[in-house]
Amino acid sequence: MKSFLFILLFSGLGIIVSGQSENQPPLYNLGFEEFLPNTEILKDWKLKDGKSIPDESFSLDNEIKHSGKQSLLIDRTAGVLNNYNQQFNIKIDVNCNVRVISGSFWIKTEELTDPVCIWLYMEDADGQKVKEFLFPVVNIYSPGLDTLSANAEWKQFFLNSCYIPDDAHNAFFGFSFTGNGKVWIDDIELFLDYKTVQNFKKQPRFHYKAFKDTKEFREGSGIEIDKVTPLQIESLSLLCKIWGLLKYYHPSVASGNYNWDFELFRILPDYLKLKNKDSINDFLVNWINKLGDVPLCYDCLNPICKAFKNSPDSILIRNKECTDESLNFKTWLPDLDWINDKRSVNDTLSQLLNYIKINRFQGKHFYVSLGNHISVPYFLNENWYDQFSFPDTGYRLLCLFRYWNIVQYWFPNKHLMDEDWKVVLNQFIPKMVEVKDDIGYILATEQLIGKIQDSHALIMQSNYNLLNRYRGIYYPPVSFRFVNNEPVVLRIINDSLAKTSNLLRGDIIKRIDGKKTKEIIAENLPNLPGSNYTTQLRDLAERLLRNNNKHSELTIERNGKLLNVKLQRFRPDKWSEILPFNYQCSHILDSSFFFIKPGIGYISINAIKSNQVDDVFSQLKNSKGLIIDCRIYPGENPVRKICDYLYPDEKIFILFRFGNEYYPGLFANYSSSINPITAGKKNENYYKGQVVILCDEYTQSQSEWTIMMLRQAPGSLVIGSTTAGADGGMTMFYLPGRIFTGFSGISPLNPDESETQRIGIIPDIEVKRTVTGIRDGVDEYLEKAVEIINAK
Repeated sequence: MKSFLFILLFSGLGIIVSGQSENQPPLYNLGFEEFLPNTEILKDWKLKDGKSIPDESFSLDNEIKHSGKQSLLIDRTAGVLNNYNQQFNIKIDVNCNVRVISGSFWIKTEELTDPVCIWLYMEDADGQKVKEFLFPVVNIYSPGLDTLSANAEWKQFFLNSCYIPDDAHNAFFGFSFTGNGKVWIDDIELFLDYKTVQNFKKQPRFHYKAFKDTKEFREGSGIEIDKVTPLQIESLSLLCKIWGLLKYYHPSVASGNYNWDFELFRILPDYLKLKNKDSINDFLVNWINKLGDVPLCYDCLNPICKAFKNSPDSILIRNKECTDESLNFKTWLPDLDWINDKRSVNDTLSQLLNYIKINRFQGKHFYVSLGNHISVPYFLNENWYDQFSFPDTGYRLLCLFRYWNIVQYWFPNKHLMDEDWKVVLNQFIPKMVEVKDDIGYILATEQLIGKIQDSHALIMQSNYNLLNRYRGIYYPPVSFRFVNNEPVVLRIINDSLAKTSNLLRGDIIKRIDGKKTKEIIAENLPNLPGSNYTTQLRDLAERLLRNNNKHSELTIERNGKLLNVKLQRFRPDKWSEILPFNYQCSHILDSSFFFIKPGIGYISINAIKSNQVDDVFSQLKNSKGLIIDCRIYPGENPVRKICDYLYPDEKIFILFRFGNEYYPGLFANYSSSINPITAGKKNENYYKGQVVILCDEYTQSQSEWTIMMLRQAPGSLVIGSTTAGADGGMTMFYLPGRIFTGFSGISPLNPDESETQRIGIIPDIEVKRTVTGIRDGVDEYLEKAVEIINAK
């Protein structure tokens, strides 16, 4: 039997939910270790058509596995193509008072040609579909930092929280795989309300009133307007702020008594007709009063202490007298000054809103949960309305209202944004109203998302894959990297087409179909979410020459001379053909450890395995130095085990800023003295060689906090260029039209409380790519690391 510790945050830090004991029999066969009695049929798992496993495509592999006796192998190599495009799954009973399902699993791939997705399907008591989710794990059409390549070693993936509708009785968790190749899956962990399914204690389901109000606006909101007046912009801006405050503060709304999306549609027609401030304020006061009484709150003080005392991880203060003031945390209060802005809010409305703020809801929220009270926020009961690819005006305004308020109350880095979030709201009201088609809607949404300046804030899925089809199904035969703000050919990914297109490594792209690349950059940057300019350029490099046309005219610069060439694009068959990580040196992907020079070791954080670490440091004994390459997303990432060899003592390496469910919009930097997060151990024989850590703009999220841990090693040096500046645990949610997005739900800080979001990891020694280095196949980062170690 396999035991586990599940780490709730993407970054691998934070709240640990304990797994089952070794003596308790598992309720579900998540490790593929159990069979039906006296058979070789896998217990619990079925194909979608009800057939048992194994069959011709699905089998158990007792040689290649992550742990235990075996893993599940899906083999779709040539000649083994039965059950093509069929999901397999395990059924989980969710007919109880459970709100979210989440989990993780380990996956390994070989020669894949098509996407692999997590499949989550929910049905009601009659077996009818209630919800269906597909999340890409391996995605050859839209590569990203958190998806897997066509040939990859074991890597852990996480299923972020998906809400369970009130009428769902069964959830089917599994995988969908089309095309050719092999996939191994092992060590699945599933959680209901952040507790393992293996010992989840079911309670009778509480039926929220909001779930009874689901049909009236299924076909549309009924609201269609072409333009908004200046007065309507101001009044809709005020409505958005009040709608969001009531959603998270008013007890009748926050507890799930109203379908808050539909309540917006009910009031909008009359609200849009109002002509002056007085009528707008009177309307809002009457609307709020109809929602029900707000009782006095006798437990609204000290929300930070309250979160700590209700969290199982905060042992230090749980049984002590505590005030928020005594904690002396750096805090950011909710941005609610608009409540007292007399230009738009009269005294009656202002007093009412202030009363609700002071006596805000303190119970279990219907629309959001912070797990064990100190974690990333998980957004619940936010319908994706996938029946629309181009929602009507009401639903587009709902998209804006929902996103704006989720950021307003739950984004821990709002104070780091360049623009005032309230100003952004006013900018996007006319944008959302005036878009003309489905592409216009999703591009406006992407531009809105870009305003929060977070490299985690991407559109990861849209209805009918609209965004990816808009960007283009044809790819260039080369990859790019920006050097001195210009796109430079870095890697040849299709030799024949690159030759036909007359493109070589080191070529600088000056014009595309007659337009200067500088102009293209300026046009695209507003739609590119990114924590900093360097990361925006990184992401633009992947999109720059994608298109729905097979050919383009390019002007390139080669060795100081301008040349005109005709680009020929291709439609990729394999993920590896459009691999997004722009590395020209294969060792970053292929080698876990080797000596790059005599006495100088090299570790790729992507490839190193936990079971290799002891042997690696045995080989490194008495070596001059060690290079740890973090210019790629980690694989298994045994960084804590590595730090046991690098540290002489246990050290605090990171702090966090969290939100607060008892006072939405409040954020606090949590002190190391209260909730310390450490790495390393007492080790007099720690590694004494020079440690050099490599980073660049592809160093993001888990890679960044990995460096934060590694750089605590005595005398270590970080060299390279600006990282992505998004290293917090990610939270995700849906917007109307099946738009799936997210952001950094917590904010990691350096031990001195200095920011990492947007800033990234600041290298001790800056190294940048050069056109000459790219042309000559030189890795300047590695060369500098070797130079530093040899100089010691």
